[in-house]
Amino acid sequence: MGRVISVFTEKGGVGKTTTTLVLAHGFSCINSKSVLLLDFDETPLLSEVVMGRRHFLEDIRDDSRISEYICQHIWEGDVDPMLFIRQWEGGLKTTKGQAANLSIIPGYNKLQNTENILIGHLISGHFVASTEEAHNKVTYGVKRAILPLIDHFDYILIDAPPRMTHFTRGAIDISDLVITPYEPGVGAEAILSKTAKHIEGTNNGAAVLAMPFENRRYVALPNKIKAGGAYGHNDRIELLKQDHPHLNITLKERGPVTALLQSMTAGTHPTMQEHYGSLFSLAKKLCHAVETHLAERTMVTEAAA
Repeated sequence: MGRVISVFTEKGGVGKTTTTLVLAHGFSCINSKSVLLLDFDETPLLSEVVMGRRHFLEDIRDDSRISEYICQHIWEGDVDPMLFIRQWEGGLKTTKGQAANLSIIPGYNKLQNTENILIGHLISGHFVASTEEAHNKVTYGVKRAILPLIDHFDYILIDAPPRMTHFTRGAIDISDLVITPYEPGVGAEAILSKTAKHIEGTNNGAAVLAMPFENRRYVALPNKIKAGGAYGHNDRIELLKQDHPHLNITLKERGPVTALLQSMTAGTHPTMQEHYGSLFSLAKKLCHAVETHLAERTMVTEAAA
């Protein structure tokens, strides 16, 4: 059974899509795993980069995007996911020279509008008895939509929007892990705390901080790419580690990530080990940190049971 990992922070521009892309390359190219990307962001940069902007905007119909896939699960029940999954069309290869097993269900720039319309139809059509029930039905529908995908892929990576929606709630609830990238500057504590409360489904920040690290569904990932080597950021990260679980890695090299995005945007996808250099190292370290964290959580869960 595959693992579901959501990348979510209650703030835009902190590196969610970049983190998702690096993980996708690491798992599919270095570890030779099958990976499915789900683009839940209303600014579907992930889909544009992976599929090519022109192809994504002009050739992918609205009824073959993630919005329609979720809606069909809510209205019709079982849906064939293969009707929506798009195989990576680039020349991305594993370190063994084989074609990387990387797929995507494309995003939709009106996903929030789709959610609002869906909730409105559920209420106006008397399919539910209350607004709360409509919200729960949508959240449950997202989980039902993701569930059948787990048996077909080693990893499902979800690029979430920078706010908690009912679609996002469903994705997070079914995730084995939620990675929370953040910039370790002023205000990082407030952003991490707000995000943690939403992930854990509570307004009580003290209750979240009182939870043992191993029981939390999220793990923070410091992103120093934009900040560079600004003074004091290392100290701030160490302070934040006291209250929030962290992956044992920091994103801090702009060059390899820029090379990745430029190469993908241009439609060229060479083998990472041969052409990307330090990006290969970054992706390998990030995937190792995620796998280690997942393994530790599994051991704690099994021990508790």
